[in-house]
Amino acid sequence: MSSTSADRGKWLLPLTLVVGTAAWLPLLFLPGKKAIADLRHDLKTRQDYVTSASRSGALLESTARDLERTRAYNARWRGRLADSAQLASLFSEIAQLVRESGAATTRFAPQSPIQYDHVRRIPLAVACEGTFEQLQALLLAVEQLGQRLWVSQIKLEAGEAGQLVKCELTLVIFADQSAVSD
Repeated sequence: MSSTSADRGKWLLPLTLVVGTAAWLPLLFLPGKKAIADLRHDLKTRQDYVTSASRSGALLESTARDLERTRAYNARWRGRLADSAQLASLFSEIAQLVRESGAATTRFAPQSPIQYDHVRRIPLAVACEGTFEQLQALLLAVEQLGQRLWVSQIKLEAGEAGQLVKCELTLVIFADQSAVSD
């Protein structure tokens, strides 16, 4: 019987280690491993946030520069808007440009203004006749008036050889909303 007891003694230590390991694995190791995985995931999430925040700073600076350039452009453009006192002189200046080009005015008709939040858009229909060179000089002079006036449409109609060219154009004048009165 002593040989059986000695055999049991040999297996008792390894058996205890196997049972202890088997108990340790589900009770301590696996929950600890899950907690470590959760901490790694949380750390990765926070690192991604910090990385995106550093990129957002550069994007914010770029957007701020764009906004400042846009505001400066708007301020320059607003400085070129006509007000109610300038509209009459601008119409007069356009009529003078037609005369100086050598073309003859056949129609000069301001249209109804179109209201926007901060500006009014005032279309102006101008029809005239002249040589091609005269009309080219007129268009060049109109374009040099500045940003507050756009050539919206142009229609040229040539007659027979040696005859005058008919020109119909729609100009758009932008006027400050607060300064223009009906």
